[in-house]
Amino acid sequence: MRIRVKLLHDPERGWHVDLPTYAMIPNTWLPKIAGGVPIPAHTNTQTGAPVPAGVADLCDGNGIHHRAAPNDARLANLSCEVEVPDNYIDPDTGAIDPNRIRQIHKTHPRWADPDQPPNV
Repeated sequence: MRIRVKLLHDPERGWHVDLPTYAMIPNTWLPKIAGGVPIPAHTNTQTGAPVPAGVADLCDGNGIHHRAAPNDARLANLSCEVEVPDNYIDPDTGAIDPNRIRQIHKTHPRWADPDQPPNV
């Protein structure tokens, strides 16, 4: 099932979704944030041509610019669409069901712990 979930960041995993299994859907990151990432003048490593300084978008539909600071306040409410297994979803609400995830992954230390529900 395809759903929209929030994106999280930590130094070890980078930008991710707090679910055990998912496939991120391309070009679904929101909000798109124009500008905001200064790019210094540099040389194109493939052609050797000089590239003037400029400004790149902080976030486009496919993710965060690699030079963006993860703690930038404008990135606090990012979300994207993901495909998750149908059995993660409560059929009555259409939302992620932590109890279903715990049951499916009952031998996994992180996902079986009732005190650590997915942060989606």
